[in-house]
Formats: sequence, structure tokens, C-alpha cells
Amino acid sequence: MCGFAGFIDNSNNNLDYKSILKNLGDSINHRGPDDSGIWFDPNFNLGLTHRRLSIVDLTNNANQPMVSKSNEYVLVYNGEIYNHYEIRKKLNNEGNNINWKGSGDTETLFNALICWGIKKTLEECHGMFSFAFWNAQKKIISIARDRFGEKPLYYGFNQKNQKKIFLFASELKAFDSLNEFDNLINKEALSKYFKYGNVPAPLSIYSNISKLKPGTIANISVENLKIEIEEYWSINQSIISNKNSINNISISEAVDTTETLLKEVLSNQMIADVNLGAFLSGGIDSSLIVSLMQSISNEPIKTFSIGFNERKLNEAAFSKKIAKHLGTSHTELYVTKDNLLNTVPLIKNIYDEPFADSSQIPTYLISKLAKEHVKVALSGDGGDEIFGGYNRYIFIQKYWKTISYFPISVRNIIYEIYKLIPIFLFELILNKILRMDIYNIESSLNKVFEILKSNNINQAYSNLISIFLKSSDIIQDINNPSIDDIVLSDDFNNSELMMIEDSKNYLPNDILTKVDRASMSVSLETRIPFLDHKVFEHAWSLPYHFKIRKIKGKFDNKHILKKILSKYLPKELIKKKKMGFAIPLSSWLRNELRDWSEDLIDEKKIKIQGYLNHKLVKNMWSDFINGKKIYDNKIWSILMFQSWLER
Repeated sequence: MCGFAGFIDNSNNNLDYKSILKNLGDSINHRGPDDSGIWFDPNFNLGLTHRRLSIVDLTNNANQPMVSKSNEYVLVYNGEIYNHYEIRKKLNNEGNNINWKGSGDTETLFNALICWGIKKTLEECHGMFSFAFWNAQKKIISIARDRFGEKPLYYGFNQKNQKKIFLFASELKAFDSLNEFDNLINKEALSKYFKYGNVPAPLSIYSNISKLKPGTIANISVENLKIEIEEYWSINQSIISNKNSINNISISEAVDTTETLLKEVLSNQMIADVNLGAFLSGGIDSSLIVSLMQSISNEPIKTFSIGFNERKLNEAAFSKKIAKHLGTSHTELYVTKDNLLNTVPLIKNIYDEPFADSSQIPTYLISKLAKEHVKVALSGDGGDEIFGGYNRYIFIQKYWKTISYFPISVRNIIYEIYKLIPIFLFELILNKILRMDIYNIESSLNKVFEILKSNNINQAYSNLISIFLKSSDIIQDINNPSIDDIVLSDDFNNSELMMIEDSKNYLPNDILTKVDRASMSVSLETRIPFLDHKVFEHAWSLPYHFKIRKIKGKFDNKHILKKILSKYLPKELIKKKKMGFAIPLSSWLRNELRDWSEDLIDEKKIKIQGYLNHKLVKNMWSDFINGKKIYDNKIWSILMFQSWLER
């Protein structure tokens, strides 16, 4: 796990390349504090810099940039290739005369790229990665990103003061380190941010910079800076190729084959020359990953959890019971006011762009906790998108057919009636009388009733995942923003359609971004076993009802994962209700974070900055503080933008 950056200047600007490469590299030093290196070709004004986090092969043989003897090939790379020993064997068996110097995956990737070319190499690789590979003979530098987008990669042109330079880097902050960087904010990206809480690829918050989409290669000519983008793997094609390809299989057989595959993946992902552990939230996914890790390990796995003092959101006690049952070496941290106040000011620098998933706070804290004990941590992320874990999948399956039966005019009337009913009546009925114990009832009900106004499943899904339904309400001076690019197909049921869209958008742009930036800010490598593409393909080859199953009138999501987990944990330690990595955001904003919040959303400040509707922000904050409305997620998105803007 590392970080890299580079540039191409074909305009003969006589740049001080050493200074530029140093600034680019130093800005992402947290991604790789163990070693550094630069490389520059004066013939093409091509520069590369690398910061290394040593995980496999701790010797100098794995240092980067990795350069061939003839200087014809150069590689800078971030990530892990878990099957690199198999790739080495294939290269050797083909008769390639390779003089291996070390045992690291960087050297394997480098030689595979030289021998096989880029596309075949990527098709062979199981892993998380982004890289830049220079081929002097072709005069092309190729940049590529892994299938799901676990590792980030930004690229684009800087055109300031009549200078045109091509840039690329693992993090956007590398470009901010340049003295003459054109950081004009992209209004379309901003509109999508306020809808989804993140800036989705291929956009970035800056107008001249893009994110390379997962599963793609970009080839850049150093002669004319022309960019050609090629897709080497796609979620859509993978699903179409594998969907329900295993028909005549029992649930018990599917459980066994899925468990075997996950163990194989974990055996590869647990290879490291440094200490390794895992995040344990107490949910199905992390509990299963830890259970399987412990089953194939001869020593106690180091596990880590974060807790809150709010009973409804605290899963640490449950995680502790799981750790005790499995025999892991467990460490937990309960979030205090000091933890919170020390963490929030860091977010603006950890995330290069505005980013409004509030679970970024516990993700950072658990990463920081883990880094005190290990250098690599495995995570259960990805299980929800692949095995049907989100509550919205069940909600849509249960209710959309009934909802869509009523004319939209009738549903709009129901929605208007809902708005007239005091929220405390819902709280009384749902929590006190029916004892449903729902946290943040108003926010949950708002999502449900917004769906009533949806004309189709596409709009319903968009409403479910949106922070601001119309981002133009909050953003000043923007007309008809292009914000709804979700395309759903009729070839799948509604829950499957949402799983696909979450895998393509929510997973890379939110979940993986959150985990990568939080963990790498403390120089911790995270690995995500569910995102081995063979696991993804296997999951989609299984019947849908193995993932979301109706049992005695109730829907059970991630059914197959729970069946595997039941082999390792007793029934009472297998969590039935999904909580996610939720935090007591409303309470924090009204109390511990109130001063910080009010400084950022000062009406005069917002008006001068000119990006947001200052009157709307003022009214939302007033209603929120006075307990009239639950605007916590909307306000958090505003605060994250304001904080980023002032960094």
C-alpha cells in the first residue's frame, strides 16, 4: 500500500522537476512513510514520485519507482496483488528469462506488464491497486485502477499562466501542493456531492481533474497528451456473464462452496511480512471475516472495535462477546468528547474533496486504533452490496409493488397528510407502543414517505440514497444540474437492480473512499476480501433467494452468509438487525460540535463565499437546533463542504 504521483510537461516550461516531485510526494507521505523515490526522463519531461508503505518484501528490492535496466520501463504502484506468486509461476513456466531480485508483488506486477502487456496482466491480477506504467518505446504512460475502485487515482491537466501540464496522483491533495494549480470548483460535481454525499467518478471537485473509473486503463501519449480510455472489466458484464449460472444447487452446497472460496481468498489476503488484524463491528460481514480468519490462523487474530455511550448505536459490547467466543486478541475504544473534537478538524485534510458520510469519524478512529497494533487490517466492507445486506433492498421488495399500485396523485395526498402529523406521535406509536426501538425515527420516516412521491423504481432508489433531493435548492447560481445518471434495467428484480447500482456507485464513491482515506491517513493498509472479483462473480452465480430469502413471512438478507457464520458463532451472537457504522450525529451537532458548526455556517461567511443558499442554511440550522426537524445528514454535508472550502 503506497502512494504515487507524476506529471508530463511537453511544453518545455523548464520546470524544476525535483522540487515539483518532492512537493507531490511529500503531500501524500502518509500513504507511504517507509521509503521514497523519484524518477525523471528529460527527453519527455516525464516525472514520477513514490511513497512506500512496506507490507510484502520489506527489502530495498521492492522500492519504487521500479526501473528496468534499459530505462525502457518504469512502474509506480499502490496496492496489493494477492495472487502474485501464481503470476510468477505462470511467467516462469512460459519461459520468460526473469532474474527475480525479491519476493514482492511490485516486482511481479512490473515483469508481468513487460511480458504480457497491460490488459492481460490486469485480467490475471486479483487485488486492489492503481498504478502508472511507462513504456518508452511506445512513448505512452498507462494508468490503471482495480476492478471495484479500492485504490484511488486522479488525473487531468493543469492549465495556468499559459502552461499545460498533465498530472496524476493517488490523492487530489498532491495537486494542491503545486504553486500554480488551477483549483476551480466544478459546479456539476458540487451538485452531485449535495445529492449523494460524495463526488462520484469520473468527476472530481476540480473542473480540470477527473477520477479514473474502476476497471479502466487510460493510455496517455507523451507527445501530444492525447488520452485513450479502455475498460478491462465491468460490473455489468460480469453480472450478465455469471447471473444464476449455477441453477441446480442446494443451499447447503452453496454455503459450502461460498465458505471454501472465502477461505481461499482470505488465505491470500492474510499474507504479509508485518502484523495483521481485522475490524470487528459485530455485524454479519465483519464477524464472518474474523471467524474465517481465526479458523485458518494458528494464533489469535488481533481485532478492533469502536463503541459509543449511546445504547442504541453501541455495538462494541456485542463485538466483545464475539471476540471472546472466537478467541481473538481484542481491543476496543469508546469515543469520548476529546476523541471527537480532535478528529473533526482533521477530516478536511483526510478527504481531498467534500465527503459527507459521517461514519468517516469512527472509520478514522478505528484505523488509528488498529495502527497502534498492526500495519494491515481486513474489513468486511462489500458484503452488503454483493449479498443483499442493505435494508432498502428488503423494503423495496416488500412494499414497492403495493406503493406503485396507487396513483401518484393519491400518494402525494398521503405525503402531505404525513407532514401534518407531529413526529412525537410516530415516536410514541413505533417505539413505546410497538417497541420497535428505531433510532432517528423522523429521518427513517422521511425516506419512506419520499418514496411515495416516486414515479418509478429508478426515482425511488434515487430518493432513498439522496441527501438533498434537489441539490439546486442548496447551491447558488446553478441551473438544471445534471444529477440523476442512474440507469436501471428491467432484466432484474428491483432489489437486484439496487445491488448493482450500489456496487457501481455507492461502494466505490462512498464506502471505499471512506475506508481508503481514513486508513491511509494513519498509514494503515486495509484489505477487503469480499471484493475479490471471484467472490463477486460467485455471488451473482447463485440464485437470488440464497441472498435475500423469505422465511415464515419475513425476509432474511445475507441469508447465505448467516448460514456460514452459524458454523462459527452461536445463534445469539449472529446479529439480526443491521445498524451500519452509525454515529449519534444529531446529539453531537447540538452539543459537542455546536460551536464548530456555527462558526462554519455563519450566514455572513456563506453569503460572501457565494456557493450556498445562506438563507436556507440559516433556517435549517435554526429548525434543527430547536428540535423541529431532523436535518443532521443535510447539515453534515454542508459542514463538510464548508470545512473543506476553508482548509
